[in-house]
Amino acid sequence: MGYIADHHDNLLSTLNDQQKELFEKFDDCYNELTDINEREIFAYAFKLGAKLMLTVMLDDQRQ
Repeated sequence: MGYIADHHDNLLSTLNDQQKELFEKFDDCYNELTDINEREIFAYAFKLGAKLMLTVMLDDQRQ
């Protein structure tokens, strides 16, 4: 993460006020999208794990 923060700061230092405002809006949208994706990945993985658990438990009961 250090490289990303460094590049982010270096880029901000080269922008004028209008460009900084636009970049900050873009950055906010990107962060929101990342949060949404992480929640969706967690939900998918949780459901997949539950399905695997049920499959294992049901297979054990059948044997």
